[in-house]
Amino acid sequence: MTLLFVCTGNICRSALADRLAAQWSEPGLPVASAGTRAVDGRRMHPLTAAVLERHRGTAEHFRSRQLTPSVLADAGLVLTMTGEHRDAVLLMSPRHLHSAFTLQEAATLLADLPAVRLGGPPADRPAALARRLAGARAVRRRDRAAAADDIADPIGGSPSVHSRIGGQVAIGVRAVTDALRDPSGGDALTVRMRRLPPVPTVS
Repeated sequence: MTLLFVCTGNICRSALADRLAAQWSEPGLPVASAGTRAVDGRRMHPLTAAVLERHRGTAEHFRSRQLTPSVLADAGLVLTMTGEHRDAVLLMSPRHLHSAFTLQEAATLLADLPAVRLGGPPADRPAALARRLAGARAVRRRDRAAAADDIADPIGGSPSVHSRIGGQVAIGVRAVTDALRDPSGGDALTVRMRRLPPVPTVS
């Protein structure tokens, strides 16, 4: 099942998340992105591409695409940039009620959970992680109100705005990709820290 990121135009936030997740994930984990109002075939926004390059990634060959029911069909875990995007996902595919989260929400839930250990093939882990997150979300809603979970759209903003938003996306993506990695029977946190460099600072 695919790890799917969703924003509006699929040229900034979800595009960056897509490329970072692919870069930081184990081989075999399907990663994709789409936009609720995307125009198919557009390149990544140049300011977002610059942020990606500072994270040692490349926007080469990236092309935007529209969110459709067929795109959602194989998504085991859907991570949106805002609550509005999540609403659009659920309007299109109500069956994703328990597997669609904002990226910030997912990162917050993971911070409150014990180290997540997901076995099995990488392609099975998005759906497995979605189940863990859904259970944690039910508890979170009973205990306290959720903090603001939206990541703002940087379109029209300065390079510093794109850097700031890109940093928020990167932190959320790192939390999710860490959880999706196989600890190979060792201490999950130790293995993750050994395998992955820290998230680069953007300014």
